[in-house]
Amino acid sequence: MGKRNESKKKHRAAAAIKTLKGKLDITRSGMGFVIVPEQETDVLIRPSDFNTALHGDIVRVKIKSGYGRRMQGEVVEVVERKRSEFIGHIEMNKDFAFS
Repeated sequence: MGKRNESKKKHRAAAAIKTLKGKLDITRSGMGFVIVPEQETDVLIRPSDFNTALHGDIVRVKIKSGYGRRMQGEVVEVVERKRSEFIGHIEMNKDFAFS
């Protein structure tokens, strides 16, 4: 019975992971910050943690470190895209495409 209780505790702990919702602002240097209205400080997001999110998107972030000081997080969901249409040129090959 001990293993079953441990499994339930792990599941509850995973479900309790706090996420915050806010707007992603990407600077010229390439770093991102999620602006969360109810937070005093923004959440720092490294480019490797954008997970397809783009500047201006409303996203959900999971805090990875820095509780209480400069928080660093990872985008876990794009809630709403700022833009849904893009203009560009795409070249199609047999096995891949690029722009």
